[in-house]
Amino acid sequence: MFNMLQARLASRKAKPNGQFFVTSDERETFMRDIRVKDLPGVGWSTTRKLEEMDVETCMDLQDISLATLKLQLGDKTGTTLYR
Repeated sequence: MFNMLQARLASRKAKPNGQFFVTSDERETFMRDIRVKDLPGVGWSTTRKLEEMDVETCMDLQDISLATLKLQLGDKTGTTLYR
Protein backbone atom coordinates (compact mmCIF):
# COMPACT_ATOMS: atom_id res chain seq x y z
CA MET A 1 0.00 0.00 0.00
CA PHE A 2 1.33 3.36 -1.05
CA ASN A 3 1.21 5.89 1.76
CA MET A 4 0.78 9.65 1.74
CA LEU A 5 4.48 10.36 2.36
CA GLN A 6 5.56 8.27 -0.61
CA ALA A 7 2.93 9.92 -2.83
CA ARG A 8 4.12 13.36 -1.78
CA LEU A 9 7.77 12.53 -2.47
CA ALA A 10 6.92 11.01 -5.85
CA SER A 11 5.01 14.20 -6.74
CA ARG A 12 8.07 16.28 -5.92
CA LYS A 13 10.25 14.07 -8.08
CA ALA A 14 7.80 14.45 -10.98
CA LYS A 15 8.17 18.22 -11.09
CA PRO A 16 8.44 20.07 -13.38
CA ASN A 17 7.65 17.66 -16.21
CA GLY A 18 4.60 15.82 -14.99
CA GLN A 19 4.53 12.25 -13.75
CA PHE A 20 6.64 9.90 -11.69
CA PHE A 21 5.30 6.44 -10.97
CA VAL A 22 6.58 4.14 -8.22
CA THR A 23 5.42 0.53 -8.34
CA SER A 24 4.93 -1.50 -5.19
CA ASP A 25 8.14 -3.39 -6.02
CA GLU A 26 10.12 -0.14 -6.18
CA ARG A 27 8.84 1.49 -2.97
CA GLU A 28 11.70 0.45 -0.70
CA THR A 29 14.36 1.36 -3.24
CA PHE A 30 12.67 4.69 -3.91
CA MET A 31 12.58 5.58 -0.20
CA ARG A 32 16.19 4.57 0.47
CA ASP A 33 17.54 7.23 -1.87
CA ILE A 34 15.44 10.10 -0.50
CA ARG A 35 17.52 12.66 1.41
CA VAL A 36 16.23 13.23 4.93
CA LYS A 37 16.25 16.98 4.37
CA ASP A 38 13.62 16.43 1.65
CA LEU A 39 11.19 14.81 4.09
CA PRO A 40 8.23 16.97 5.12
CA GLY A 41 8.77 18.52 8.53
CA VAL A 42 12.56 18.17 8.51
CA GLY A 43 14.01 21.66 8.72
CA TRP A 44 17.54 22.96 8.77
CA SER A 45 18.03 22.33 12.49
CA THR A 46 16.99 18.68 12.30
CA THR A 47 18.98 18.25 9.10
CA ARG A 48 22.08 19.58 10.82
CA LYS A 49 21.62 17.22 13.78
CA LEU A 50 21.14 14.26 11.44
CA GLU A 51 24.24 15.21 9.44
CA GLU A 52 26.22 15.22 12.68
CA MET A 53 25.02 11.61 13.12
CA ASP A 54 26.16 10.84 9.52
CA VAL A 55 22.55 10.49 8.36
CA GLU A 56 21.86 11.95 4.91
CA THR A 57 19.40 9.52 3.31
CA CYS A 58 16.47 7.42 4.47
CA MET A 59 18.71 4.38 4.07
CA ASP A 60 21.11 5.88 6.64
CA LEU A 61 18.14 6.63 8.88
CA GLN A 62 17.10 2.97 8.90
CA ASP A 63 20.33 2.07 10.71
CA ILE A 64 19.56 4.35 13.68
CA SER A 65 17.62 2.99 16.65
CA LEU A 66 14.47 4.64 17.95
CA ALA A 67 16.15 5.30 21.30
CA THR A 68 19.02 7.15 19.61
CA LEU A 69 16.69 9.25 17.47
CA LYS A 70 14.60 10.20 20.50
CA LEU A 71 17.71 11.11 22.47
CA GLN A 72 19.18 13.27 19.70
CA LEU A 73 16.00 14.80 18.25
CA GLY A 74 13.36 14.57 20.97
CA ASP A 75 10.51 12.12 21.45
CA LYS A 76 8.12 13.43 18.79
CA THR A 77 10.60 14.07 15.98
CA GLY A 78 12.60 10.92 16.74
CA THR A 79 9.48 8.75 16.65
CA THR A 80 8.17 10.38 13.47
CA LEU A 81 11.43 9.85 11.60
CA TYR A 82 11.75 6.31 12.88
CA ARG A 83 8.34 5.43 11.46
